[in-house]
Amino acid sequence: MDVCPYTNCQLTLSHSELSSSDAVLFHIVDVFLEKFKLPATRNPSQIWIGLTYEPPFILENSGVSLQKLNGLFNRTMTYRTDGDIVARHGTFSKITGNSILPSYTSNWVNSHETTKERNYAAGKHHLVAWFASADSKGKCDSQSGREIYVKELQKHVKVDIYGSCGSFKCGGKKNMRNSYKVEEDDCFMMVSQDYKFVLAFENTLCQDYVTEKLFNHLKLNVIPVVFGANNYSAVAPPKSVIDASEFEPEELAKYLKLLDKNDTLYNEYFEWKKDYLVVSHDGVPLACDLCAKLNNPEWKTERKVYDDFDKWFRKGCKKGFDHDKTKINLVN
Repeated sequence: MDVCPYTNCQLTLSHSELSSSDAVLFHIVDVFLEKFKLPATRNPSQIWIGLTYEPPFILENSGVSLQKLNGLFNRTMTYRTDGDIVARHGTFSKITGNSILPSYTSNWVNSHETTKERNYAAGKHHLVAWFASADSKGKCDSQSGREIYVKELQKHVKVDIYGSCGSFKCGGKKNMRNSYKVEEDDCFMMVSQDYKFVLAFENTLCQDYVTEKLFNHLKLNVIPVVFGANNYSAVAPPKSVIDASEFEPEELAKYLKLLDKNDTLYNEYFEWKKDYLVVSHDGVPLACDLCAKLNNPEWKTERKVYDDFDKWFRKGCKKGFDHDKTKINLVN
């Protein structure tokens, strides 16, 4: 990865420097969980930025009141591509040139380099795995209705469900560690070696929303089958995932079985690995992008306020799953 060209930004957790800082980054869920008291007076030249990886539904389940955030932030740092800074759990680095993609000015490019061919299907004896855990109330129902799709899919193909929502057990809660690495997770490594497909189904359908499961699964030698309201072709390299929203469950099962029987077709979903590496984002996301924005005079002088943050953030979210359809249609 390229080294950040900006060296004049300092990140601090010290509340004593709150009033003198050029910008304040609010991790939205922590503001409510920690009952953080906002400053009595606000520096008018200071930029307040709302940060979250999560969509409205999950924030509200964590005790966040979106209405109380109206008029609070000047800028946003979320998964929304129409916000000020896009915060995602990962990106992709081109192996030649170290450019970070996707971007708004670059297209996915295949170098078609000559490399030793590998059969990613070799030694795999199981078809589909899914990691699904219950929520804090012990329920497996999701806002996206992903479990409905999986139930229909299971009528046509075997799906091994790991976690509290399934009958298969594997590993512990290693992914809760701050130093978590997929390649050190015995459970994920088992899936990478034994399964041909893994379901990466989001629990919430919001435009642009994609969780760390996409980037984690793409690090493995398994094809992710994704389900969400994101434009995956803009986020992941070409032919790196299978979008379940483009199939009825029965048709998806037929396609997975086709790939299972044809190693050539199956291996086409790993061609992208010749050109790109998955880059995970740990700690404060995209700190360099934030520093770049703060060094932009126009960004600092433009007085912008999200007067109706609640309405803006809900835009593009689907309130529920249409039980009669498997196609994803967003409703504002």
